[in-house]
Amino acid sequence: AYLLGDIDGHRFESVVQRLLYIRHRVQFDPLGGYKDGGADGELMGVYGDPGDGRHYVQISKEGKPEKKITRTYRRLLEVKREVSALTYWTHLRLPTRDITEDSLSRELGITVRIRDLLSLMRLVNENVSSIEFFKTQFANEIRELVAAEGGPSEARSIFVSDPTVYAYLKFEVAERTDRTNLVLPVVDAMLYWALRDTDPDAGRFL
Repeated sequence: AYLLGDIDGHRFESVVQRLLYIRHRVQFDPLGGYKDGGADGELMGVYGDPGDGRHYVQISKEGKPEKKITRTYRRLLEVKREVSALTYWTHLRLPTRDITEDSLSRELGITVRIRDLLSLMRLVNENVSSIEFFKTQFANEIRELVAAEGGPSEARSIFVSDPTVYAYLKFEVAERTDRTNLVLPVVDAMLYWALRDTDPDAGRFL
């Protein structure tokens, strides 16, 4: 989840395309690129008759799947593509994606399927080939994460009662000090950490 969430949109698209090809083989045709007409791939024989060529795949890291799916569908129609189904892959965790799927399917008149973070994890662990591909793609990052998790740590502040957030922030600072976006991931980490014991369903708020 950390690795897929950290990469940019172009690399995310490339990784998911390759994983889909490993799963579906010749049934998946990678598309995408400059002026791709709204499609990152095409699936044959899924949610339709084999060879009908009307099931498209969109892969994106956009924060609002509903808007992205609607724009993708309209773009597909603009370039004269006949669409019967659209599957959208995202790095986000979407617990109510089934509701969104039903709503968009009715609104657009096509079969809409959304694959979120959990689906991505299943895709990565599909078989030996997909696992090896993922390890190869993120070999450097995995080594760094393993080193940060299991390597000997320096003296910790007496104010750090739990080393988990310390280790995470230490890794972030070490890896990102030369970038301009350090503040956002650090703030996100602290927010999630502060909310770890809350549960809105149980009435436990911060």
